[in-house]
Amino acid sequence: MKKIKILIVGWGKIAYGEGEIDKNSHFSAIKFLNNKTILSGISEIKKKKYPKGFSDILIQRNLNLAIKKTTPDVISVCTPTNTHFKIVKSILFNKFKTKIIFLEKPCFNNYDEFKKIHRLIKKKKTKIIINHSRRFNFNFLRLRNLIKQKKFGKLKRVNFFYYNGFKNNAVHFIDLLYYLFNDRIKVLEVKKSLEQDKNNININVVLKFRKLKSIIYGYGFSQKPFQIFDIDFHFEKKRILVKNFSEEFCSYSVIKNRLNENVLNSKKNLFKNLNPNVPMINAYNLICNYLNFKKNFQYLRNIDLLSAKKTMKTIYEIEKKI
Repeated sequence: MKKIKILIVGWGKIAYGEGEIDKNSHFSAIKFLNNKTILSGISEIKKKKYPKGFSDILIQRNLNLAIKKTTPDVISVCTPTNTHFKIVKSILFNKFKTKIIFLEKPCFNNYDEFKKIHRLIKKKKTKIIINHSRRFNFNFLRLRNLIKQKKFGKLKRVNFFYYNGFKNNAVHFIDLLYYLFNDRIKVLEVKKSLEQDKNNININVVLKFRKLKSIIYGYGFSQKPFQIFDIDFHFEKKRILVKNFSEEFCSYSVIKNRLNENVLNSKKNLFKNLNPNVPMINAYNLICNYLNFKKNFQYLRNIDLLSAKKTMKTIYEIEKKI
């Protein structure tokens, strides 16, 4: 089994964050899987401080030169969204054919950019995988299977709560809803939240599943006094509350009280912890297994650029209504 060579483009929070202890960073995941992966280079246009021990890693401002010198199997694009189209296009037109582009969310600024890249990759051998990280969380895969088996009854409504921008962060919830329920989403109401963050617009939305007819309420909050990232599913038989950045999956059953009213019983954990169940590590593990053994090819279709089409169309539609 050969080690998969990875070039990181952009050296910000999602790329490095708090270093090896940051379970959500690309660097930490690559370091964790050091029997399968190797960080062969970093392409960053700004001057940055790099940790000790990086002397063996190529650091190159020019992306084309970085690709030429490192010949990576995977290029992880960790730059701001407004740079994605130009960077991905540059990678696709490079003489060296990288096998996989691991692209941070949201993938592109608008649907026009999305369509242009989608047309391009039809002619190329490079696959684009989007880091909609809930798709790499094994607990959501288990939840999806339980929903398919109708263990909770009919879905009645969904509430989700996010911070720091609809396109930037609520994209996770929109994508998760498509992943879990595979139903088209209709936009009913859109308005700016009363709570805003500095660099991104928070939006409150009312959406509706077309077949399920269930209503979806989304609420954007400022990250002051704290960051919030929860999603709350109300089924006929259960309430499933996914709290604190998907760290807790809480289950409440519907029971009758003495007045014959429907109420919820005490909270239970829906799943036992899976160790490790770190989405970024899971993502790189899937990529490595695919490149080395052609494993999980079917699953790759759930995380590629085409799988993000419905998600991004909904995001772009909502943005236009503001």
